[in-house]
Amino acid sequence: MILMGAESLGQSGRSGGLAVLLLLLLTSVALSGCASLAAGEPKASGVEVAPRRLLVVLRVVNPELQRATIARLARTYGLRPESAWFMRSLGALCVVYQPDGRRPEKEILRHLERDHRVDVAEPVQQFHTLAQGVAAGRDPYFHLQEGLTAMRVRQAQHFATGRGVTVALIDTGVDVTHPDLAGRIAKAVSFVAEQDAGFTRDRHGTAVAGVLAADAGNGRGIVGVAPGATLLALKACRAPSATVLAADCDGYSLALALDYAIQRRVQIINLSLAGPEDPLLTKLVSRALELGISVVAATDPARGAELSFPASIVGVLPVAALDTRLSARPGADTSAAGALEAPGYEILTTLPGGTYDFLSGSSLSAAEVSGVVALLLELQPGLSPTAVRRALTAREGATGAVESGGHKAHLVDACAAVTFILGHGVCGTSTNRDPSRAGVGTSRQG
Repeated sequence: MILMGAESLGQSGRSGGLAVLLLLLLTSVALSGCASLAAGEPKASGVEVAPRRLLVVLRVVNPELQRATIARLARTYGLRPESAWFMRSLGALCVVYQPDGRRPEKEILRHLERDHRVDVAEPVQQFHTLAQGVAAGRDPYFHLQEGLTAMRVRQAQHFATGRGVTVALIDTGVDVTHPDLAGRIAKAVSFVAEQDAGFTRDRHGTAVAGVLAADAGNGRGIVGVAPGATLLALKACRAPSATVLAADCDGYSLALALDYAIQRRVQIINLSLAGPEDPLLTKLVSRALELGISVVAATDPARGAELSFPASIVGVLPVAALDTRLSARPGADTSAAGALEAPGYEILTTLPGGTYDFLSGSSLSAAEVSGVVALLLELQPGLSPTAVRRALTAREGATGAVESGGHKAHLVDACAAVTFILGHGVCGTSTNRDPSRAGVGTSRQG
């Protein structure tokens, strides 16, 4: 039995007592047998597979009634409560139940959705990160500079580096000891259920962190899009091993991480992942947007609706990967309607153990756009998510337009976005500005 979100519970005015009550409740339910612990339906192969956990958000606000409601729902629908936490950003109690396997999932959900005590009832959904390894080919700095040059990041960094901006990186863990990430990670928190000793060995989160905020002027490695930004490394996804880049997340751990980020009033949330539509995550992301937090999410238009959430939420900045090495994409046009585009192929970035490698995918593209957003928010801290999108779609002449698959794919232009925010032309003269403000432009790579 795990009681997640203890920190959030402890910070709520009424939640300290609620945490104790819920802990006693979950313990008593597990011991009393009021809900069967025998889970799973025999499959044709003879192997028992446990039914999916269910995530339930209660409408009840009184702590004593919540305690009773959790137990009654468990008895009524054949559920065993596994964990619960008070989600402060929504002002609601969330409970994770394990069905006993005696009723079909659809039937349980149908009844829960009609129950007046329940606001949201859904399976704990699965999500996946969107990056993959590639074979290194040409000179590494050529690949690195191609992406930064295409987005005119270097010019934009003469005016801002993301200083004073906090980005919540909801992903796998991050190698906080990496030389190019030292000083960039303000806090590292894991929301995965099991004991997690491999936080710093996680590849995907480390790679995304490097693209976004790798240090500048430190005489080594690479430079992130926003090397002055501060990251919160919030682990909600897990990889099967330290050697694997791909990682999986579930709606429960993502909800915990989103709630944590919202409560800390970060300016940007980066979600380099995708999966099925999820009502609770929609509520949380919408709440973040209401509070003025910019949310950036990866999307893979080639795979359609399968990998369009949470990028599909209204107000989120969806980002697709563009291959800037090609003058046109082979085959059909797979650009996402309304999606921003950023370089996403053979991007050199950080990996655990102080190493670097070339990776591809919209996970990296989303991180690049989050970095550009950090530049804008340094220049104008109160910028709304809507205004951020307007700036990101600003154009200067033909810059940022790349022929791709028969259409003009408008790459995010960092310098044009900065020009939009400052209200006057800067890109044509930015290379004459003093770059020593943040050490960018004088950084040595290698």
